[in-house]
This record gives sequence, C-alpha cells and structure tokens, in this order.
Amino acid sequence: MYLRSTLDLMLSWLGGTMTKKHFEAVARGLYQAKADMDTIKSVTREIESFNPNFNRARFIVACTHPVVHEALVEKHLRRRQA
Repeated sequence: MYLRSTLDLMLSWLGGTMTKKHFEAVARGLYQAKADMDTIKSVTREIESFNPNFNRARFIVACTHPVVHEALVEKHLRRRQA
C-alpha cells in the first residue's frame, strides 16, 4: 500500500505520466539501494499498472545489473539502425 501511494504521489508531481527517464531513475535507485528481488518485483507490478508498454524484464535487469541493461540497449539500437 505504501509503495502504491508513493508512486501515485510521484505521478501527481509529474503531471500524470512517467517517461523512460523516470523509469531509469527508479531502476538506478533500486540498484544503488541493493533492493532485493521481492522489492523489485513489487515495484515492477505497480509500474506496469501505469504503462501498458512497460518492459518488465528489461526493468528487472536494469535494477539488478546495469552493465547487462546497457548491453541490451546497445543491441536494440544496433538492430534499429540495420
């Protein structure tokens, strides 16, 4: 419940939308806090309710290992350029 109200408060400050930049900031914060997987999955479920295009797997990777996330981003960008 606390998590949901925190995310609702964040959304009201942001004018109702979260961008990729905001998701990345949340992922970095969870990584830096060394959040456990239960916490990361709980945050992920809440964020999914705000954005139907949210990529759950990519977010979890970003929360647990930013080097792996960066490699996924680079791979995606290479595919788009081809």
